[in-house]
Amino acid sequence: MEQNKALRSGVLAHLTENLPGNLFKTSLDDWRIVSVEETPLLMVYLEDGELDSQYMESGEKYSGVLQVSIYLGTGTTDALLDEMGEQIKLAMPVAHRIEGLATLYRRGFRYERSEDGVYRALHLNHIYRLE
Repeated sequence: MEQNKALRSGVLAHLTENLPGNLFKTSLDDWRIVSVEETPLLMVYLEDGELDSQYMESGEKYSGVLQVSIYLGTGTTDALLDEMGEQIKLAMPVAHRIEGLATLYRRGFRYERSEDGVYRALHLNHIYRLE
């Protein structure tokens, strides 16, 4: 699963290099439970992958779903999530290629709000195809 690790860390490195330096307090190339003290937080993680038949003759390569998620703490708004989401979209536009790694196609988004109001999140969903 080295390809998965390379994809997550490659996307996070690309975003870190192309986003304003003070946008996120914490950045992770993995999914885990978030503490409010770490927000605003950028998280890059994989949902799933499947063997891509296009690559059957050139080794084991996958396509699947990659999430880029923004988490904010108490007292924030969807408007702030939207502003930060726009920065992600500028850094990683639709059909964005990270050379030698993958092409990512944004396919949608989803908001998440904790019932107790402790956090809110914006998840940008991407289909990826490894190179």
